[in-house]
Amino acid sequence: MKPEADDLTHLKMWAMALAVDASPTVRRRAMYRYLGTLYSLAIKANPSLKPLYGEPGMLMAKAIAEMQETLVQASNREVPQLFSDVFKATGKGRPPTARAELLCWASASAVITILMKEHGKTEKEAAQLVEKHLRKKGICVPGTHHGNEPAWKRLQSWRDKCLAGKKGKIAKGYYSDALVYRTFPPQDLIDFLLDPPFVAYEPMN
Repeated sequence: MKPEADDLTHLKMWAMALAVDASPTVRRRAMYRYLGTLYSLAIKANPSLKPLYGEPGMLMAKAIAEMQETLVQASNREVPQLFSDVFKATGKGRPPTARAELLCWASASAVITILMKEHGKTEKEAAQLVEKHLRKKGICVPGTHHGNEPAWKRLQSWRDKCLAGKKGKIAKGYYSDALVYRTFPPQDLIDFLLDPPFVAYEPMN
C-alpha cells in the first residue's frame, strides 16, 4: 500500500471515530490524530508545503500544531491558550504546568546535554549559553531566586530534576525528543529548539 493510501485510510478511521458518540477523551484523541494525518496528506499532495522549506509550509504546520496543542492542553486540564480570553481557570490549588513551558525547559535541558557531550562544553558553559539565549528572547528561567544565585544555576537545577524524573513523564519525553537533534551545529541547535513560540505536542519518547 502506498504511504498516501495508508494515510487516507487512517484519516477515514479517525473521521469515523469522531462520528461515533464516544467519550470526550476518545474524541479529542481522534481529533488530534485526524489533524496530524490531514497535514501529512496535504504535504504529500503539495511538496511545496513541506515544513522548514519556505514560509507556506511553516504557516500551515503552525496552524495545525496550535490546534493540536489546544486539544492537549484541554486534556491536561489547562485553559487552552487559544481560548484564554473566553474561559477562566476555576480550579483551586496550583494549576498543572503548561506543556508549552515544559517543552521550553526540557528542550533547554537537552541542549545543555548536547553541548556538553557533542561540543565539549562544561555544564556551566552550556547552561550559561542557553540561559543567555533565552534571556535575549525575554524568557526567564523558572525557580526561586536565592541570594546571588545566577539564573544559569536555576536552569541547571531544573535539568537535574528533569533527568531524575521529578518533572514528570511529559518533560522527560520532550527532553528525549530534543536529543534527536544532537548532530546539529551548536548555533543551529539553539535556534531550532529554543526559539519561541513553544508549541506543545504529545512526546514521541
